[in-house]
Amino acid sequence: MEEDNLLIQSWFNISKDPILVVDRIENSLWIRIKENYNNNHNQFLKRKPCQLKNWFQINKVVQLFVGCYKQACDKKKKSGNSEKDIMANAYKIYSQDVGDKFNFEHA
Repeated sequence: MEEDNLLIQSWFNISKDPILVVDRIENSLWIRIKENYNNNHNQFLKRKPCQLKNWFQINKVVQLFVGCYKQACDKKKKSGNSEKDIMANAYKIYSQDVGDKFNFEHA
């Protein structure tokens, strides 16, 4: 979980770099993410760029959940549910749509 958070933070730090906006060469991006990750890895193993690309899987799952959360929010407008109810409904929608539990709350 902490390692995922470090990967996510490294991706955000580097992907928002204005220099990379102009130069979006994939290898360059992932080399910079690897450097950021490895400079801040603390107790985690140092990684190569190809080992950090599970960001795409994390992002895909999180984006699916965000869509489920938006659906739950739309239902809130109709029913007046609390935030806790909305999250419970979002988890339920995700589970029904994907057929699995959402496991990236930390992301």
